[in-house]
This record gives sequence, structure tokens and C-alpha cells, in this order.
Amino acid sequence: MQEVRQAAASIMLNPHLARAFQGGIPEVSVFWTDEHGIPCKCRLDWLKPRTIVDLKKCANQRERPFDVTVLLAIAEYRYDVSARHYLDGYRHLYRFAAEGRLFGDCPLKPGWHARIASPDDMRWTWVFHQTEGPPVTKGLELLPGSSALNRAAREIAQAKQTYLACLDKFGTRQWVSDAPIETIDDTDLPVWMREDVEEAV
Repeated sequence: MQEVRQAAASIMLNPHLARAFQGGIPEVSVFWTDEHGIPCKCRLDWLKPRTIVDLKKCANQRERPFDVTVLLAIAEYRYDVSARHYLDGYRHLYRFAAEGRLFGDCPLKPGWHARIASPDDMRWTWVFHQTEGPPVTKGLELLPGSSALNRAAREIAQAKQTYLACLDKFGTRQWVSDAPIETIDDTDLPVWMREDVEEAV
């Protein structure tokens, strides 16, 4: 609880992020079936009328500049892929809301679905909070049509094809690798392990 309060206080002190977690609804779950019949789900950290806010903790153990750290975290943990998937989920949420297909206690006023952005205009906002060292915060935004989101969409499509192939091959049994035994060549190993290098030394 102390960590949560410290993070909240740090975010509130940033004038550009002070209202990031206000004027919306937290933890909105969306369930849908895609065009291939694959069941999908996502849970939006904070849904606002014009953006989806996603909170990320960042340890920054190597004490890099925080701007660099958050960009490396996006690349290393592929946060762009989850952003694309969640925005896909929002597209379904938008339609479900218009059709009245909502379940659970919604704290928003009736007609709220008419006041949220269309899927093509919805933005994605990360709020990064440093958990070790100074309580630094950083907001980053992905705009609709971002090349990062386009690349992530292609990778998600490939992952779904792999999922369908494995489902067809293994069904509900355990999915295992059935790759054949391969013979390795010296050139497959690091240079320092090769015999010719050892003899030259």
C-alpha cells in the first residue's frame, strides 16, 4: 500500500500526468472472438474518453536516464504488442457498448458510450513510474496509425497463425517441440570456441 501511495503521489506531482487516472473507469475487461474463432481478452488499466492509460512500473536497475530506460522497456518487453492487442479489444468494446452488451456494475452514466472516441481515433498512453531510486514518472503516447502499432499487428497475426497450427496439431494435449536432432557445426559456436582459433592462439 505504501508503494502504491508513493507512486500515486509521484504521478500527481507531474502536471502532465496529474489527471491521467481521473475522468475514466479502471480495469475494464473485454472478451471477444476474433475472425479466426480464437477467444481473446484484455483488461484496460484506465479507460478515458480519448485514450487508454496503461501504468507500468520500471526498476531502472542500471541507472540509465529514465527517458532511455522506458524506451528500452517498451522494446524489450514488447509493450507495443500488448498495446495493439488492447486497442483491438477496444474496437470490440466500442461496438459492444453501442449494442448495450455490458455486464457488471458500470459506474458511468447512461449514454457514456456515445462520448468515447471511435476506435480509429483512440490513443494509447503509457505512464511509467520508477520503482527504485528517485520517484520519476514519464508519459508516452502512441497515436493512431503508429508504425509501431502496425508492426505489432503483423506480429500478432503471425502468433495467431502459430496458435491455430499448434491447436490443429496437438489439440488439447500438451504442446511440445518435436524438432529433429540437429548436428552443430563449428561455425554455429562462438568464435572463441572454434578449434582453428585455439590453434592460432
